[in-house]
Amino acid sequence: MTSRSQPARVLGKREQIEVLPSTGQWYHNYQLLIGVSSARTPSDTQSVRVGPTAFDAARIGAHVRLTNIAFARRLSWISDSTSKRQSLANFFAARVKSYATPVAISPLDVQTAGLARVVAVHYFERRRPFWQKQATDNGDRSRWLHLVEVEFWAPRTRGLVRTIDVIDAGSIPGLHAGDIVQMHYDPRDPRLLRLDDGMRTFARER
Repeated sequence: MTSRSQPARVLGKREQIEVLPSTGQWYHNYQLLIGVSSARTPSDTQSVRVGPTAFDAARIGAHVRLTNIAFARRLSWISDSTSKRQSLANFFAARVKSYATPVAISPLDVQTAGLARVVAVHYFERRRPFWQKQATDNGDRSRWLHLVEVEFWAPRTRGLVRTIDVIDAGSIPGLHAGDIVQMHYDPRDPRLLRLDDGMRTFARER
């Protein structure tokens, strides 16, 4: 397997969150838009998937080296000072989908207040274990949750980050995309975020 490395520049960054409505799980997709200029390709751009650490560290306009597998344009990664084996490990690690779930609510030990913009409000119907349905639900066999996708400026990453907070449906009335909401986040890991007005009774029911 042969590869080719060439100089390139970071032209843009794109962070997306993919939500699976059937399970309420989600995962982050981090991509860098890379521009390559050479005698063979005077102006070429590629979208390269990276991990969260490389994504946060990348700066628009920075010079990097892009490595491609011969005859496989999509098999490309950002080369750095690490070994070729480590670069390949980073390449495959960036393609592993790490799913988060609505019950993965970890406490915020350190909190910083801020404002975030709502990108989307996803709905998820959480079903109880069958042995709890008749005893606790009185015929109501589901519980609706809101998976609220937001973005805000994080000083640690010096850019916009996207993340999700899970709240009880309707606990923030009239919540829509484009709304500005108050929140607290962990400055060490800005993607750990809690909306101030959201209720999370489902977390106490586990």
